[in-house]
Amino acid sequence: MIEYGLNPRCVLVLEMLTNCDQTATSMASDILSKVSITAISDKLVKKGLITRKRCKKDRRQVILSITDEGKNIL
Repeated sequence: MIEYGLNPRCVLVLEMLTNCDQTATSMASDILSKVSITAISDKLVKKGLITRKRCKKDRRQVILSITDEGKNIL
């Protein structure tokens, strides 16, 4: 994934999103903090590999989704 400028943590976030959309909070774990996921998602959004959208039920939550381009590089 180095050819795409992705480090292992970026790849981990992409892999976590392959099965379903998630919030940064739901993705946070011992491996990645919420702050790390936010920083990584910023990078992935700029590259067009994931998208962010507000939850309709709770506008405080942001849903992360992998794009087709993100799926293709995995």
